[in-house]
Amino acid sequence: MSELDVVDCIAAVVSAFHGGAELMRALKKRNKKRKTEQAYKEKMLQEALMAGETQVKRRYAEEFNQLGVAFSKGDDSARHQLLAIAVSMQAEIIRSLQIAGEVENAILDLTKLHESAVMNRYSTVKTMEELRQRILIRIPIGSPIKDYELTALEASHRMPSDPTMTSATANAVAPDCIPSAVTIPEQGTRRGSLSRMFSMRGNNNSGSSRDRASSFSSETEYAPNSKWKYPIPMYKDSQLAVKRFWPDNRRSISTASDHSSDKRPSILSVSSSSDSITPDSNGPIQAFYPNISPDGSDYLPSFDWSKNEDTRPPLVRTNTRPILPAPQPMHGRPCKQNNYWNFCKGAWSARESIKKGLEIHMVPDGLFQLVPHWQCRSCEFRSIAVGKAKALDPRVYKATCGISYKWVFLAKSHVRNKSPTATKETYSYGCVFCSVDNKETGIYGSVDMLMDHIYVDHAGNITPGVAKLTDCVVGRVAGPEEAFDVNIPFLPEDRHYHDDQS
Repeated sequence: MSELDVVDCIAAVVSAFHGGAELMRALKKRNKKRKTEQAYKEKMLQEALMAGETQVKRRYAEEFNQLGVAFSKGDDSARHQLLAIAVSMQAEIIRSLQIAGEVENAILDLTKLHESAVMNRYSTVKTMEELRQRILIRIPIGSPIKDYELTALEASHRMPSDPTMTSATANAVAPDCIPSAVTIPEQGTRRGSLSRMFSMRGNNNSGSSRDRASSFSSETEYAPNSKWKYPIPMYKDSQLAVKRFWPDNRRSISTASDHSSDKRPSILSVSSSSDSITPDSNGPIQAFYPNISPDGSDYLPSFDWSKNEDTRPPLVRTNTRPILPAPQPMHGRPCKQNNYWNFCKGAWSARESIKKGLEIHMVPDGLFQLVPHWQCRSCEFRSIAVGKAKALDPRVYKATCGISYKWVFLAKSHVRNKSPTATKETYSYGCVFCSVDNKETGIYGSVDMLMDHIYVDHAGNITPGVAKLTDCVVGRVAGPEEAFDVNIPFLPEDRHYHDDQS
């Protein structure tokens, strides 16, 4: 496993989310006559898979920009966890959708697949967050990281070739297993088709194999599109990586015993004699990524990672955290043209007036009940309304770094979220303190990440004017009846302060 990096494992997880979303798209297109409830569940599953791909990419990009090669290499713990997630998605989601595409009367448990997609997305983000914390702890104080002298290009484009890992991942899923989310009725089952899907390897250059490909699998082919650029290494044989989830000739996922020369983990690609691994000469940030939509439209946010010049100083451990690039100053009012400086439009409006940015929405809970929620007027960010008065959540929450906050602070900090199935664990946030300082905010994938940033970068520099603008109580514990959005009870230099002290 020494040659397998976290960035390779992330690429496998992203490919799984992408392949699942495309398989689901093809299934929806084929099943035109379906009940309303079934269509809704299919839509929810597809959106969960698309959101998983987007969020995992974005979170990796954030961590890579901050920690560089240290994060892309990672450690054994992160690699094991991410590979387990990729194999789990391959065994449950990808294989279930493949069977549904091959067997006409196969019954999918879409609710179970949706839960699996959401949990795998959450587990991936959590694994990256834990890796980040371990990296920050391991960095020697006051000295550069000598263990990560590899250039970003070398680290991002080195293809794994550990035979042990190849065998382990290839045999992680039995070739003839049927996932628990799939039910195949005994009568009318196309067992020949199912058997071919699991056992037939085929030849890429064989005309007969291509002739046998079903319309379902042929619809899922696509070409690379250089428009999307990410620090996740999508190699120039990236079509193979996705085609392994989506065989165009009904071949099964190959095992290590099929080709002894295959040295890559099966979750990353399928080997072929006609394909060569050629790293992109433009660097780790620039890589080809396939188009998601068959009509050429792109659902991913317009991130541009084409600027790959790394002008940052070496990653150094200080008393707080490694040196990061300075935030860019904001110019002009928040508007659609500048993407509201990374916040949601509703978050800006909520700072002026709660009812300007939020409104009551009735959200279905089960089949016969509607529950009132405070929801952003511009996106799907929301939280349950409290009591008969439908008040904002008044509870005080506490982050791991010791900062206390109320939900209204998150409402004023949230980043636009378009998925109706998103949960509080999957929301992202910007920093209101950065915006008050007229600096463009980063995007933080969890509340703890946001609070860590506030504690390290802002806690010691909050002036009375900034505290008033942000409804912040700093340097002491807020009183039980005191109004505030966020409370920083102690400063970084007083980190041993306890909340129960007066």
